[in-house]
Amino acid sequence: SQIVTECQAHLRAIVERSMAAGADVIITTIFQVGALPLERRVVWSGEVEAAAAEVNEFIRTLASARVRVLDTVPLLAGEGGRVQSAYSDDLLLLTPAGYEALNTALSSMLRAWQAGW
Repeated sequence: SQIVTECQAHLRAIVERSMAAGADVIITTIFQVGALPLERRVVWSGEVEAAAAEVNEFIRTLASARVRVLDTVPLLAGEGGRVQSAYSDDLLLLTPAGYEALNTALSSMLRAWQAGW
């Protein structure tokens, strides 16, 4: 879709500009949604999750010596690939425990960066 294509182009531009400025880059994937509430099921489209998966595949291709990818999907995923309930406040928001899981993984990645990757 056009939205996915434009998102990928913008992400690539951000990464390239950051590296051109001398920065090493850490980029995260898009985490999946949480449990789909009944009231949203009538208006929700599976295209959202498919688009996020497509963008995530693209993000993973950006990994290089200067670009690290923090893959949030396996980090937060529960049954069926959605964000596990302990980490999901609702369809789109994380709980404090979810943010803590992300922060822990990011902190580990930053320590590795400080040690020279």
